Amino acid sequence: MTRLRIGIALLFVLALWPVAVRAQAVSPDVWAAMNDVNAVLQVSPTGPQWAEFLRLEELKQQMARGEHADPAIIAGVLARFAGAGGTAERPEFVKMRQALEQWLAGEVRVDREQLAAAIAAAQEAFVPPTESDRQAARAAVQDAADRFDAWLQPSDPNAAGWRSYLMWDAFRQQIAEPQPDLAALRQVYERLSSGNSGLELVWFHDLRETLRRYLTISEAASDPNIRESYRQVLAALPERLSAYESSRSAADAAAVSALLDWLVTLNQASWIVRSVRQPYEYPNLYVEVSDNLIAAGMVEAVDDVRPVRDCILGTSIFGNGHTTGLIDVELTPSPMVAQINTVFRGTLNTNTVGYNGPARIYSTGTTSLVTYKPIYIDAERIWSGPATTGARTRTNIHNIQADRLPFIVERIAWRRAREQKPQAERIAEQHAQDQVSQRADEQAVEELEEANRNYQEEFRRPLLERGLFPSALGFSSSSDMLYAIGLQGRPVELAAATQAPPAMPGADLAIRVHESAVNNSVARVLGGMVLDEVRARDEAERLLGEVPESLQPQEGEQPWSILLAEQSPISVEFDNNQFSVTLRGRRYTRGGDNYPGMNVTAVYQLYRTEQGPRAVREGELQIYPPGFTPGSGRRLSVRQQVLRDLIQRRFQKVFPAEIIPDPVELPEEWKSAGPLNLVQWKTAEGWLVMSWQRAPASPITTVSMPVYQPQ
Repeated sequence: MTRLRIGIALLFVLALWPVAVRAQAVSPDVWAAMNDVNAVLQVSPTGPQWAEFLRLEELKQQMARGEHADPAIIAGVLARFAGAGGTAERPEFVKMRQALEQWLAGEVRVDREQLAAAIAAAQEAFVPPTESDRQAARAAVQDAADRFDAWLQPSDPNAAGWRSYLMWDAFRQQIAEPQPDLAALRQVYERLSSGNSGLELVWFHDLRETLRRYLTISEAASDPNIRESYRQVLAALPERLSAYESSRSAADAAAVSALLDWLVTLNQASWIVRSVRQPYEYPNLYVEVSDNLIAAGMVEAVDDVRPVRDCILGTSIFGNGHTTGLIDVELTPSPMVAQINTVFRGTLNTNTVGYNGPARIYSTGTTSLVTYKPIYIDAERIWSGPATTGARTRTNIHNIQADRLPFIVERIAWRRAREQKPQAERIAEQHAQDQVSQRADEQAVEELEEANRNYQEEFRRPLLERGLFPSALGFSSSSDMLYAIGLQGRPVELAAATQAPPAMPGADLAIRVHESAVNNSVARVLGGMVLDEVRARDEAERLLGEVPESLQPQEGEQPWSILLAEQSPISVEFDNNQFSVTLRGRRYTRGGDNYPGMNVTAVYQLYRTEQGPRAVREGELQIYPPGFTPGSGRRLSVRQQVLRDLIQRRFQKVFPAEIIPDPVELPEEWKSAGPLNLVQWKTAEGWLVMSWQRAPASPITTVSMPVYQPQ
């Protein structure tokens, strides 16, 4: 009987086991929210009707399926909780709604074939912005304003001008009010969005974006058509996504991102946003550097003479030490950070006299040394670990003297020296290890501080100030390569849909960048901004020390300024060993004249030559108004024709007929390694791949590239 009971219990457990395992995949918050809703409905006389309306039985079945739950059914249940009349704001219903949103966004997989059904189900899941949403958005604006105040110190010569331009005192008073004047805030937002130079910096950008979100939420709360706008956004999403999947164009990607941004701003359908972006979340930036290139600037010969002062087994030792050897570089496989080891291999030769009582011991020694000093690199900093040294010492005693003492004393001294020699050598080894490791640590401090300072000031900080630092950046290393892998894009922007194609084997430096990394970065910095030719020349001269040929003023030509489009102001496309660059201008200004918007596109074909790869422009620049389709029968106006001719003349330098890459000159310590020659330049499926080798390097290129035949 006991065995029968155990057997039945075991069968019962096994029968429930798959359900229990699957249920564990559901967030505990969902179960807790479900329990709270059930507790409310159990004491309500209309509880069964509410349970049926809320589709709780269907929800329980989906919860049992865990991450394999049907997202359309869950979204349908969520819509019921969002539209439960006046009870929608009951704490239990709000908790259930939030738990379902988090479950959908974080755990439930929405495959591409399920997306259309999930979007359709989400049509009824709109949750109107609440007062708490609005106040949270207002608090975010206040935080951004505080950061702006902390950055723009009164001592800054531009501080008074910016505060006046942004009507700062009045703005701070308004945003401190629980119900600020939206018209006054809108005026500040328009000034933040004017495109003036400087507004691309992160402090202005954060203030602009948080203010935009607050205005959008506040205006949506009083918009009687906001629910219909939500449905229209969702309805447009599949069409825009399909267009992008067909074209892979930057404009279509920007259109998808704009729809996702609308949803994120109003805290709607986060699971739809996640599902749309999920196939486009591959890293879109790869940089590889060979150990040979790293070593080229770090290998150093050592030839150092220092006094020797030591005490071993009661013997005080004085003399000189001569250290010779080579500091080399080795990479260590490391998946989480890049690890570079500086490795010193050398020899310490000593010539010393030891004093122990009346005896003087004359000896020479040879110590073989190997010192490892690990250097680590991640997205935050460059730092090092403690040096470690291995040493092996061999000594030769050449003479022992004891003045004015019997000969027997010298004999005793010789015997003791021979007996203690192995132990003395071990102690000498340990002392050498400690001293050399300490010296390596001390010498590395200043160099590493400078390297980290350069990384912070020349790379990380400038990118952070402009919002260009990758949203994800990782460093790693293998035994022969250092890798940096980045994802460039905001949470609403699309990144790469595929892994990057491989770089050329044996390259010393390789860069693989997806068009989305370029387009997302440019949109962040230049969207809606004014490009001023004079200011661009000044900035180029400040950064490069000279003005590039493409920016040189033309005799008799007045300088240009361009008000760029807010979406995809400048974009690139990479495919089929071609690349194109498109500039989208909303307005052009030349001298005192204003001209209408024009888009300018240059298409380049990549070729291989005996001298290396080059890019040749395909035909003339394509210059058309926004929305214009060549061959559609529509004709340009006279004013548009005039502007087109003017742009054609000016942009011939910006987009030259041929681009022949110069060898990359290495900086400072790396100059002796010689320049880097471009040996691979190709584009495919949205990716640009460029590889360089140290000179002399043969101009090997991708065999699929056509051979250049000059016309």
